[in-house]
Amino acid sequence: MVGKKCRLGKRNELGTRVFDFKGGEQDSVVWGYMGTMRRTTSLGREASLRLEMRIMSEQFQRLKRAGVFKCQAFKDNRESINKTIRFLRERLARYKERRLKFGLFYLAPHNERLAVVVVSHLKHMPLKEALRRSRLDLDRRRRILERYNARRQPPALSSPTAKLVLYTVCSVFLACLIILC
Repeated sequence: MVGKKCRLGKRNELGTRVFDFKGGEQDSVVWGYMGTMRRTTSLGREASLRLEMRIMSEQFQRLKRAGVFKCQAFKDNRESINKTIRFLRERLARYKERRLKFGLFYLAPHNERLAVVVVSHLKHMPLKEALRRSRLDLDRRRRILERYNARRQPPALSSPTAKLVLYTVCSVFLACLIILC
């Protein structure tokens, strides 16, 4: 007869982690690490990707200081490396856009260790109040962004150089008209 396996699971905003209690894993439950990640959320995938990008950029800076980028092997593979980095950045941008659309979670780098901290109103407020607070935050951000974009796009011909260029082009056009007619 096959018995059921007893598993202890921990679920948070990053996903579901299961502990099997093999080889001293009992201590890991107390400390809150190890185990097998069974199911991840999009926030968990973004956090792990952000962490990988942070590790990769630190490694990239170490290699740059060491002068590895002058090697011929790096120069031959530069295009594929740049494509990979571009792909990861685009993926991160998609995750971030979706996460900020709802405004419930924010990711911040940890100050002391190489990790990402999840910041949310849901952790310290009741659900109804947290949703209201996140909606207010989204409205405030949207207003700030609209003001920034409105201030950033000045009306055409407001700068003196634009006016000068327009007057010069018009006078050249008129001079050509007068000469040809």
